[in-house]
Amino acid sequence: MINTTPATRILLADRRKRSGQGFLTAVPPMTIHDWYLDPGASLAGHSRVSEVTLFLPYVGDVIFDGEGGRLQVEEHQALASCRSNKPYRISNPYPEDAINLLQVSLTSNLSFNPSIIDRSWPVDSPWIPMHPQIQLGRFGGRDEATILADEWNNTVLFVVQGAFEVQHCLLENRDGLLVEGQDDIEIEALSPDAEILVIHLE
Repeated sequence: MINTTPATRILLADRRKRSGQGFLTAVPPMTIHDWYLDPGASLAGHSRVSEVTLFLPYVGDVIFDGEGGRLQVEEHQALASCRSNKPYRISNPYPEDAINLLQVSLTSNLSFNPSIIDRSWPVDSPWIPMHPQIQLGRFGGRDEATILADEWNNTVLFVVQGAFEVQHCLLENRDGLLVEGQDDIEIEALSPDAEILVIHLE
């Protein structure tokens, strides 16, 4: 982690901790696991009552076994699970191919209905709301946006793919940035089909 100004900290992808079958980016009360599951592999976990969890497959589909039974979450979808305090298992359904998915876990007092979210982008907006505190954006090269801090004290921005300039910091694939304080945040995409997660912390 690199300090850039008193208000920002860069979370470099190549400095992430190894975590089982993936990599971990952690800014309490939030974690992002970047999982790489071999053919037929699975991972077990347990959600917490005070926690929201998102599963976003990026290479291949993923099987989720938990409260409500078995679900297949496809590449263009996301699964939002909320405050269930139940065990779960995620699995690679393919016999020969590895998969990659992101798992975002966030302590939150805001409730919402667990659901599968379509990640196909609307024509009129670059943003898809995942949760009241989490949104996913996709931008073309040189597209710009302003993220309003509103009542949030801190915000984490995590580049899923591509490159962005955020608060004058260059962020590339799987880099993150913690912005502390209630300032608005300026972002600019530096590559086509660049995707970024914006996570507001309580």
